[in-house]
Amino acid sequence: MNLEGVLKKFQDQHHIFTSAHKYLEQATQLLSGGTEADLALYSDFSQKVVPTYRDPQHFFLAQIFITFIAAFELFLQEAAVQVITKYPNKVGKVDFSLAFILEVNDSSELVRRAIEKVLNNLAYERPASYLESYCQLLSLNPGDYRDYWPQFVEAKARRDLGVHNGWICNEVFLRKLQEVNRPTTLTVGDSAIPERGYMGGVALILWRLAGRFKTKLEAKYPKE
Repeated sequence: MNLEGVLKKFQDQHHIFTSAHKYLEQATQLLSGGTEADLALYSDFSQKVVPTYRDPQHFFLAQIFITFIAAFELFLQEAAVQVITKYPNKVGKVDFSLAFILEVNDSSELVRRAIEKVLNNLAYERPASYLESYCQLLSLNPGDYRDYWPQFVEAKARRDLGVHNGWICNEVFLRKLQEVNRPTTLTVGDSAIPERGYMGGVALILWRLAGRFKTKLEAKYPKE
């Protein structure tokens, strides 16, 4: 298994995420002393992103936040793939059509498709049960992650608002948080666009959570 490589891939995204904050802040300051054409371009883009976003920097940070949450989700999936590929019996029973079985070249293709099916099903579970099912699949103790998991659920739900609901808080978002006992000051109709301080906190939590998953998986499945 190459859990080190999977973690490094996420950590690289983490470094990009945290560095982007500083870069965008500096770029905005430099624009203030730019040419007239630079300032006109900045002004034009600023007008296009309001009122949803405060300014272009706010817009780009929100988009990077969406990408960062996706990077952590990918980490969870790829970590699971590393384990299940080595222990394919963990996928349990997965049904395939006879036509598909006849089309594949070897059994490894069946294993890969079975893994995809299991992980895709996990992705549609409710927030409260996703952690339980994920840990059950990999023979982990969900209690080892419950201190950080609600923050991930909140960040993921907030990302979903950005992708699907213009960053406006709705009942679905509040229900997801209630399922994991995560308090919030947001109410239906409020803007949920993440701010810099909030995003820094999420970055730290997911860094720690990813590291813990890697440590526990390596202890559970030591290298031969």
